[in-house]
Amino acid sequence: MQLPKLNKNFHLETLRRKGIFTLTTYILTLLLSRLIVFLIEQDVDIPFLGYNIVKGYHIHHFTYGIILLVVISFATLFLNVTRFNRSLYFLYGLALGLVFDEFGIWLKLDPTYNQTISYIACSVVAIFLVFTLFLESWFPKIFEEYGE
Repeated sequence: MQLPKLNKNFHLETLRRKGIFTLTTYILTLLLSRLIVFLIEQDVDIPFLGYNIVKGYHIHHFTYGIILLVVISFATLFLNVTRFNRSLYFLYGLALGLVFDEFGIWLKLDPTYNQTISYIACSVVAIFLVFTLFLESWFPKIFEEYGE
């Protein structure tokens, strides 16, 4: 399969907004979740801030990321979501950020939050999302034979 040529007059905003929106949400989610966990670990007295404990079980935020990924997958597979694309890009970036922020916890089953493997995983996902920015215009042409 030969890769299609890029149009000389492509517009960055219309061509790459999905990837930029997802990447921005992903990075902001990582930063915000790291900040919140840092504040919790430093015992900062903010009324609504604390670990999520349900019936004695600590629910980590990667759980919410996995739930979001399931909802997004269901929506894109079985529902007509063309008018909610921007919301799905936002939710996808949010879900990726929540899941990969605690990559070391769910990979090693070690409750230590700041693990090197989590930083590496977050960086790899960010690099992948940046890489997709450059290939985003090619995706429909490359995978058009798999469409409905």
